[in-house]
Amino acid sequence: MEVGSRVLVVGGKNGTVRFLGTTDFAQGEWVGVELDVPEGKNDGEINGVRYFTCEPLYGLFAKKSQVRLARVSLGYGAANPVAAPSSSTSRLQQMREKRTSSTSNLLPPSSAVPMGGKKTIPKVDLSPKLVSTSTPHKAAASRSTSVSSPKPSSAAPPPAAATGTDEMDAISMELQDATAKLQALQAELVAKNIRITELEAKVTDVTSALAAAAPSPAPPSIDDVDNSTAPPSVPVHEADLPSSPRINYEEKLRSLRDEGIALAAKMRRDMDISMTKMEKEWEDKEAHYVAAVESAEARLAALDTEVLGLRTRNAALVAAELARADDVVQWTKKLGSASRKVETQAATIADLQDMVELLTLDKETLAMDKEIADERIDELEAQIATASLMVHQSSSALYHPSTDNSSSSVATAIHDENAKLRHALLGMHERHALETATLTKQVKEAAKVALELEQHRDEIERVTAKLNQSNAAMEELKEMLDAAGAYESMVETLTETNLMLGDKVADLTMSVASLESLKDMSDEMEHQHDMYAKALQDELGAANQKIAELMAAAAAA
Repeated sequence: MEVGSRVLVVGGKNGTVRFLGTTDFAQGEWVGVELDVPEGKNDGEINGVRYFTCEPLYGLFAKKSQVRLARVSLGYGAANPVAAPSSSTSRLQQMREKRTSSTSNLLPPSSAVPMGGKKTIPKVDLSPKLVSTSTPHKAAASRSTSVSSPKPSSAAPPPAAATGTDEMDAISMELQDATAKLQALQAELVAKNIRITELEAKVTDVTSALAAAAPSPAPPSIDDVDNSTAPPSVPVHEADLPSSPRINYEEKLRSLRDEGIALAAKMRRDMDISMTKMEKEWEDKEAHYVAAVESAEARLAALDTEVLGLRTRNAALVAAELARADDVVQWTKKLGSASRKVETQAATIADLQDMVELLTLDKETLAMDKEIADERIDELEAQIATASLMVHQSSSALYHPSTDNSSSSVATAIHDENAKLRHALLGMHERHALETATLTKQVKEAAKVALELEQHRDEIERVTAKLNQSNAAMEELKEMLDAAGAYESMVETLTETNLMLGDKVADLTMSVASLESLKDMSDEMEHQHDMYAKALQDELGAANQKIAELMAAAAAA
């Protein structure tokens, strides 16, 4: 296949190859065809790229497996295999009329014998016809062999194409049966041609023997001269003569002639019956096959439309898948960032928990210190009370001159000790208030961090759910892509089946043409046989006339 070749596209569309190679709109090797009729889809330009130039709606792109070379050598059946059976049927009708008009040639010839001289027997050369008969038989056998062995499919069709495949197999079996019947008819025709040749050889032998046995006229003798004065005798008829080899030859020749005529009539009658049956079977098979091909083409067109829709949907799904993939990437990034954030917050919370534990320990320590301080305060208050009592005693002693100076020093020491205790107690209260405020602030911060951590966990769960949904959507898209691939393989299988059936139609068309040529040759042979029988009858009449003349001359002598 090359640019400029005449091709046949799936669906019965004829055209010329204008482009052959790869394209930008799809992968694989494509064939650009300029159709003969405006049944295409473009003008050679797709998606802004021009591959060839033609009129609008005359351009069509198809895969290389969907295009095959047109069979120009088939003549009437090459351009349109589906329309070929109609022309074949018309030719069969013409042959039927021709056989009807030639039936009158089988009538027995008239018994009247012309009085002219001896006619020469036309020479009938049948050996080339026998050779040509065997040759189409072999060709038909080879074609039937090619028809009976369909191409195996490389991939098993999907379940949706099972019914169409079974129907195609049934049609193939019927076509094989028809081919076998055609071969049997051809073999029978060859046998009958051989029988005709044998009969013609026998007739030739009998004619030669009859010519050799014919007596030559002898000169009249003395007895004949003496008897010439005798009164004329009554004419002697052929039936009154005694039996002789000549009469046996004539009877044998007559029986051979009758046998040849009867055989020719039987051959024509059998041929008419066989051809009528074959024509009816062929018309039935043709109608069934045409209906099956139309159904397959309709299903193929529906599948093409469905595949086109699936491809459009596939493109949308691919775009959606890419968008979902981008979303998945973004959500994955967000999830990673949130995970890192959660990890950081978890570490912070762990630190805060450790700090809270430390603060709790400090609080417990401070509580214990407070208890100790309270006990110390109680002791100091007791001491203060004691000191106050002592001060009171000292003050009362001041009014007595006999009081000792040691009491004033004790009072001073007690006053200093009280001041220190008050200062320590104030410091402890301030430290406790500061630590309480610090712990309250840290607890509030820990609660805030825990709330943020809970929000981050919710966000992580939401992102994880969206990620799972995206993964499920991607799995669904992959399944839809696989289904689209299965539909494409089914369309390719149906296309190959359609091409195979087209080849079978072409082969059967050639078989019908061969049978028609064989039938024409058989009619010609029958016509020549009739002429030969008529010539033999004329020769027999001339021989009878010559015998009568010889007998009359002998009687006159």
